[in-house]
Amino acid sequence: MLVSHKDNRDNSKAVPLACPAGSFLVFTNYTWHFASKYLRTDGQRFSWAFMLGRADHPFEGLTSYTAMGQNPIFSKMIGGLSAEDRQLFRFPPPNDAYYTKETLAALEQQYPGWNARGEYSPRD
Repeated sequence: MLVSHKDNRDNSKAVPLACPAGSFLVFTNYTWHFASKYLRTDGQRFSWAFMLGRADHPFEGLTSYTAMGQNPIFSKMIGGLSAEDRQLFRFPPPNDAYYTKETLAALEQQYPGWNARGEYSPRD
């Protein structure tokens, strides 16, 4: 649900924003919005937020995949992405020192298919 600036945060004047499945919506924290009731019996609505930060500290100050990593639908989605697409979720690039043998094994367990494309090699 979106509220126009001219309506001065009056939620009674909110309008629904309906998008096809798989849509990607970008807005700022200054957009007055809220979720409507999720009425489907299948599927799930994901909301992902990010912050700008230092390139050499991708995990700093974030609440993204670290809070959703055990969700089976999210795990399946992340497991099916390319390494480049995972960077949108603030996973480090494939050549990062974060990827040790132990880390890669844990990521494969948590996100089946993690290295199906062979994009990651252990850095230790």
